[in-house]
Amino acid sequence: MSVKPAPCEGMLLVASDTIERRSRSQDPMSQRAVMVVEDEESQRVSLTEFLAWKGYWVNAFPSGRDAVDWLDSPSARIDAAVVDWHLPGVGGEGVVDAIRRLDARLPIIVASGSPLSAAERRRGQWSCALRKPFSLRKLSDLLGELLEK
Repeated sequence: MSVKPAPCEGMLLVASDTIERRSRSQDPMSQRAVMVVEDEESQRVSLTEFLAWKGYWVNAFPSGRDAVDWLDSPSARIDAAVVDWHLPGVGGEGVVDAIRRLDARLPIIVASGSPLSAAERRRGQWSCALRKPFSLRKLSDLLGELLEK
């Protein structure tokens, strides 16, 4: 998997069939659960596949509204979240607020293709922010560190 800047779109994640799949338990309760909220389909799919390959159970959503609705369901279980900040409709801030209502300490990584304003940074209730394009290794390292705390 490689990351390439995509003009005017943030990042382009390219998946390759040559990546060796690791065998993982099929029981989602035995894995750390990560929620991915990303409106760009190619990025959402690539992030989902990469995180699953790294051993996470991934619940991915194309919109903030879908993510918030799922968080309100009894089946929702997450240990960390990766949230695109600039989502149409219910934006990243709305998703972060919904997560914080469930768990004030859950690790949240906010991703944005543009700089966050000073006001957004002050309001931010997330653990850290990544500027797109970011490396998948950096994301993996951050998730590992945040989940160990």
